[in-house]
Amino acid sequence: MKALIDKFISDNYDKLMAIAISHINKFNRNIKAEELITNAYLNVVDNPPKEKELIPNFIVNYIKQECFYPCSKTNREAIGRPFETIPNQLTESGNIEEAIIFMDWLSKYDDFKNGLTVYEQIICDVYFIKGIKSTRDMAEHFQMKHSSLYKEIRHVLKKIKRFEHESKKGI
Repeated sequence: MKALIDKFISDNYDKLMAIAISHINKFNRNIKAEELITNAYLNVVDNPPKEKELIPNFIVNYIKQECFYPCSKTNREAIGRPFETIPNQLTESGNIEEAIIFMDWLSKYDDFKNGLTVYEQIICDVYFIKGIKSTRDMAEHFQMKHSSLYKEIRHVLKKIKRFEHESKKGI
C-alpha cells in the first residue's frame, strides 16, 4: 500500500500543493504547504485506507481537516517554531533583512514579556524557550497537577497567542 501512496503523492504533488495552499489561505493559517502534505502522507501511511481508490480522499480530507481545526497537529507544530532562525546565523549567511525582522520581533517580545507578572513570565519562557506548548506538558514540567495550573496557563497562553497574532501583523 505504501508504494501506491508514494506513487499518488509523486504523481499529484502539484495538485496537492495547490489544494494545500488554497486551504491555508482560506483558513488564514500560518503553516507551510510542504509540511501539510508531509503530515498528510505520514498519516495515510500510518493509517492506510482499505481500498487504493480511497488514497486521494484520505490525503485531501486530512489536508482540509488540518487547515480547518486550529489545534491540529500541523497548526500546533507551526505555533511551536517561533525561533526558526537565530540572528547570528542569519547575519553570517548574509541575510541581514531577516536578521533585522527577527531582532524587531525580539524587541516586541521583550516589551510583551515586561508587561506580564513574574508567574506569567515564567510560563512565557517555558513556552518560547523550552518549547512546551500544551497545558498538560507545562503542568508536568512544573511537576504540578494539570487541574491546578489549567486556568493560569490558559490565561497566559491566550495572551501569547494574541501577541503572536499582533506581531505577525507587523512583519
